[in-house]
Amino acid sequence: MTRRCVFNCPDNFYADYRDGVCFHHPINCTKACDYHWTNCSRKFRWGDPYNNSCTYLCPSTPWDSYGDNVTQKCTTSCTVDSYADKYSGTRICVAQCFGYYTNQGVVKTSFTDINNVPYDSYGDNFTKRC
Repeated sequence: MTRRCVFNCPDNFYADYRDGVCFHHPINCTKACDYHWTNCSRKFRWGDPYNNSCTYLCPSTPWDSYGDNVTQKCTTSCTVDSYADKYSGTRICVAQCFGYYTNQGVVKTSFTDINNVPYDSYGDNFTKRC
């Protein structure tokens, strides 16, 4: 690294707009929240290789990417044993897709409007998506 000011971080680096630095490893995007930020709105951040930046929410367009806690990057293909969750609004890779039914197949009754109950999602092992 040249330790010079640049307009954009180079490929394989991630811009941290809050601290004004380019991180070489995507894990540093998350460490910023763990160690020296006191007002992080979310615990995890990911390195977005498409925009060369750190982000709380991986972009849906044009890449349809999801935060992967194994690689610490936004990815279009989640790692083994995880599924891309586009239904909960978090855009992360999850070990288990979210659902709203009991294990007996009965709709959970904690919802006030039965017509507005979110639907279950299931992990598709072929597409690696919920």
